[in-house]
Amino acid sequence: MKARARFGDIVPSVARGLRRNPEAAALARELRRLAAEIRGLPLERPLVPGIEVALRLSDGAQSAAAPLVGLAAEMVADHAPDSGWRRDDLLDYVEGLGPARAADFFEQLAAAITP
Repeated sequence: MKARARFGDIVPSVARGLRRNPEAAALARELRRLAAEIRGLPLERPLVPGIEVALRLSDGAQSAAAPLVGLAAEMVADHAPDSGWRRDDLLDYVEGLGPARAADFFEQLAAAITP
């Protein structure tokens, strides 16, 4: 219920799609790992200025965690095509949460797909 209160219906609907996938347990472990990595990175600016420049040139990201958020969001979208969420909408939603809330989202989703 905590996930629904925090993120609405997206966690249950995506979790239903992911539970049907034979790789659900492995995906849950990877989502937890990525969430921990996201939390370990600076949320505002990368540690090294050169990385910041590279991120801006590659995808306009302002956070060192943004590529990990995108990777995890793509993994979810790839493994739950029948979740009721279009791929682009799901990616936009998760990336729009920002790194800290996205990490929470991935943890809640991982908990929802594993018994």
